[in-house]
Amino acid sequence: MGPVQIIIPAPGGAKSECHTHADVYVPWAWDDSLDSYDDAEWPGPDVGARAIAKGKSDEARNRVRQYLSMNGAAVWARVERALTDAGSSRDSYPAASIVAAVTAAELTIRFLLLRPMVSGLVFNTKLAMRLVREGYSVRTDRDRALLPDACRAWSIDLDSLTLPNGEHLWDSLRHLIEIRNRYVHRAEPVLAEQAAGSIECAEGLIAQMVRPLASSVGLEWPPAGWTHKGRTHDPVDATFDYMGS
Repeated sequence: MGPVQIIIPAPGGAKSECHTHADVYVPWAWDDSLDSYDDAEWPGPDVGARAIAKGKSDEARNRVRQYLSMNGAAVWARVERALTDAGSSRDSYPAASIVAAVTAAELTIRFLLLRPMVSGLVFNTKLAMRLVREGYSVRTDRDRALLPDACRAWSIDLDSLTLPNGEHLWDSLRHLIEIRNRYVHRAEPVLAEQAAGSIECAEGLIAQMVRPLASSVGLEWPPAGWTHKGRTHDPVDATFDYMGS
């Protein structure tokens, strides 16, 4: 079997570039059929993130639109439900609230941001899955590590996102995830203001990232009626058995 080839479409209908896995790092895909690649051909996780900034084109946008159209409504229903639960328990049970809000944020990052953004750049899904399954203890760690690179590829400035109090959204979210983890694993206390901050972070991801991304590919928010050729899909159900988080 020869080198694995990854096709990166050129913008404006120009001839596409063809790269081997020695040239290209592909950070994500949702195809979990992994048996096509022998270990001897596997390039490993350290080939570098050089391709993530290359593939933005009309074809890339079409792939993002297709992913969101097919999956967005089902994911949003879960995110919206988690945010409702977080809001209703914020003052009475802040620990439950932060768990629900961070769940909403993590679902948003994985299924409404990272997967659609990188699906526009990934053209060899099996190799991509092999790459992202290396070197991370849980999948949410991987998601947070890859999102900044995906944002740069789509000209989204993650550092510019802010909360209503002016604090940096991404830094605040990472801190609140640690607070959630300490409650889940060690039953450490959670304050109502921390729960409120986690809700603001999840809502900020939707307002400042998901909505503009959907708009950039011609989709209106919220995703009522989103379909791809009349079909919808729930990727959370499809991946629950190997999400690892």
